[in-house]
Amino acid sequence: MAKKVAKGKKKKSTIKKSAGGGSIADELVALQEEYESSEEQEPFVPLPDSDYQGVIAKAEINKSRSSGRLQVSWHVTVEAPEEYAGRTARKHDGIETAENLGWLKAMLTTLGLEHPESLSDLPTTLENALGLKVNFTLQTKDEFQNLYINEVILEEEEGEENEKEEESEEEETEEEEGDEIELEKGMNVTFEDADGKSVTGTIKKVKDDSCEVEQDNKAKDLWDLTMDEFELA
Repeated sequence: MAKKVAKGKKKKSTIKKSAGGGSIADELVALQEEYESSEEQEPFVPLPDSDYQGVIAKAEINKSRSSGRLQVSWHVTVEAPEEYAGRTARKHDGIETAENLGWLKAMLTTLGLEHPESLSDLPTTLENALGLKVNFTLQTKDEFQNLYINEVILEEEEGEENEKEEESEEEETEEEEGDEIELEKGMNVTFEDADGKSVTGTIKKVKDDSCEVEQDNKAKDLWDLTMDEFELA
């Protein structure tokens, strides 16, 4: 007796429809031109462990995406070294335990900020951290890179550093000027004659860019020497 062959179930298409009604495949086809013209981006490379200067760009309370803990997130924009300027260093400090809050108080003290009497005022306190210029260190421990804010760079200190640099440059300029000796008639000099031998002579006349020098020999030969052709004896 003939048996009726059971019909197999039709497989559903693996191409899903997008929210707009068309298929995802159609959208991918439409993006082909952008795909071909796109350039591969450089992979993200973490900042190396080192000392930096930067500005606090973000200080806000939020919750960790992974654990849901309450935390303060800090973002510091690098200013120096120049090769990393514009990069961002980040740290996230939990604030759910007494120990966590103790470290938070230490951070506020380092930044020169007063501790709020009520923790509910913390957001306002953190706003005062924005724009502060700081020295900070990045250090990796147990595969995690930690950010340590060491101190705030005050405008007065920065101005003093600039003044010291300017004073140092002025002193160097004065020293260089002091090393310059004004040439005068009668000064003894050494120079090389036509045979390349080192000989001595006396300045007889100082010109704008050269000197007339009388060689110390029987003939009393006169030489017209530029400033780089002789040295003071």
